[in-house]
Formats: sequence, structure tokens, C-alpha cells
Amino acid sequence: MPVKQTLHKLASPLLYRSGFYRQFWLAKNRQQPFTFVAFYHRVVADSDIRADNFDIENGMPASAFEQQMRFLLKHFTPVKASQAQQVQASRMQFAITLDDGYEDNYLVAAPILKKLGIPATFYVVSDFVGTDRLFWWEQVADIVHNSRQSVLDLQAVMPQGNSAGKMAALLPLGTAEERDIAYGQLCSLIRHGRHADIASHLERVSDYFSADIREEGRRYALMNWEQLRELAHQGFEIGGHTASHCNVIGEDKILLQRELVDSISQIEAELDHPVESFAYPYGLFEPGSKTVPELLGSTNCKAAYTIEQGMVTAERPAFELPRAKLNRAYDFACAFNVQDTLLQRKS
Repeated sequence: MPVKQTLHKLASPLLYRSGFYRQFWLAKNRQQPFTFVAFYHRVVADSDIRADNFDIENGMPASAFEQQMRFLLKHFTPVKASQAQQVQASRMQFAITLDDGYEDNYLVAAPILKKLGIPATFYVVSDFVGTDRLFWWEQVADIVHNSRQSVLDLQAVMPQGNSAGKMAALLPLGTAEERDIAYGQLCSLIRHGRHADIASHLERVSDYFSADIREEGRRYALMNWEQLRELAHQGFEIGGHTASHCNVIGEDKILLQRELVDSISQIEAELDHPVESFAYPYGLFEPGSKTVPELLGSTNCKAAYTIEQGMVTAERPAFELPRAKLNRAYDFACAFNVQDTLLQRKS
């Protein structure tokens, strides 16, 4: 973290309690109205997680999630993700989004959101709804974490992905922490490649570790269509997240038609409700791309979200909207995240 940002973080409790943050946000919102859009994945019961562990796979504890929601309600007005660009100088807005469609979103997050009156958006991967299928990164995790190999040779598994040598070629697998690091780096290489190549990447991982690729047997369940219908009936928004969690960059129009348009149509048919927003898997999109906006524009979608950090404004391209994270539960820590995001926003 840069020195300036570190000093800002240290000063955040005083800046929040003094009211400086809020006055700054109000002034900025009058100057150029914005919506703060936060994204999450899993939200789990406190008994299922350490209170200080906020990573994607393990999720966020329910108590911390509720604290963050109460912080946002204290300072902002909730809106749906599809309405985030309908900004107002008279009020500051926020929207909540949850990606991938984990069942704990229905069991844990939704009751909190409903109690507080927050109309969140759940982005689901249509081919995986109600199934026991594993996402590819879960398949990789299963192989890496259960392997007896002592070293991961990235060059052998991903010869093209690591051609620039940005990562160490040989990664130790002796401890759980080392396996986590190796798993993360391997997934990063696969994630940024073409979606059409994932099957061949998995085959090389399988061959290298002499392990079978497990297709089913989820550790964390996904929502089914009936649960999604209930959420939609309660006023929550269900959004698209492709058919198979596809990185849309560099793919041909035929594949994108299926992953975007057909996937959204399937969700609409199952829920009998329009899909009005979309989230790019991994937050990856191609600035200036014509095909993806054209395809999304042929649907009912009004907005598409990345994970580029920033505030949503009326001036942003509707299919290249930013989101942000709240990293901790304390009010001053949330305020620091909002301030940091606001300072990085683009119009």
C-alpha cells in the first residue's frame, strides 16, 4: 500500500468520527452524483468462519455483512444495481451485488437484506443453477490441495500463460499456505486466458498431478431456480453472470451469444421476470469492445458491472460500470473504503 494511502488508513477513525468523510462525500455528490456499488460472493453464518477471514471461497460472516449494510444505510440510500446510474445530487446512493449464486446468499444474506430493506442483486451462472457441478477453479483447488506433489511447475502446466515469466516457475507445495499461493497463481493464469482453453488447461493440471478431474460434489451449494424465484418475488433483482462463468474477452460472437444472450433468456424464462443487469465473470471486460455491448444491448440489460474500482456516475458507459469492496466491518474501515473508491472514480 502506498505511503499516502497508509497514512490515510491510519487517520480514518478520526476522519470518520469528525464527520469529515460524510461532508466530503456530500460535496462530491452535489458536484457529480454517484452510486457506491459493493460486490460480494459468499455470506455465511458466523459459526462457519473466522471473524477476520474475508476471502471469496470462505465468505464473509453474517454479522460483519450486516454491520456493513447498516453502515451504508446510515449514509446512503439503497437502489437496485440496474438503477445505479439514475443518480441524484440530493442524495447519495448505494447498491449491493452478490456474484455466482451461492446458496448462502439465499439462506444468510437475503434475510439480512430483506430485514433492512435493501434491494440487492444476485448474479447467477445459468448452467450451474441448482446443480452439484464444480466451477473450474474448484476443480483445480480439489486437485492442488489433495495432491502429494511437493512442487508445482507452472511452466509445465501453463507453458503459454507464464511465458513472460511474471510468476516463479517452481512453486513449493509443502505447507497449506504454500498450496494456497500456488493455487492462486495457477488460477490467475487460467482466469486471464480464453474461456475456450479451460478444458485443455484442466487436462494439463490433471496430468501433472496424476489426478482425476472431479465434475461434481460441491462443498458450497448453489441456489436453485425455486429459491431464485422466491428472491425475485421478494423484490430482489436476479442478474446474468454468463452461462458457464465465461471470461468474455477474446471470444467469438457465437460463443458470446450463448454465454450472454441465451443465458439471460434462460434466466428470464425460469423466473418470468426481466434480467436488467449483468456482471462480468472475474470482472474482466474489454474496453472498446463492440460485440459484448451489442449483445447485451439486445437484451433487457441496462447495466453491466466489472470489478474495476470506482463510483458509478451517469456519465460512465452503461456496460462498463465499476464496483468496490468493503474489507472490514468497522464503520471507520468501511468509510475508508468508500473514500478510497471515491478518490479513484472516473467520470
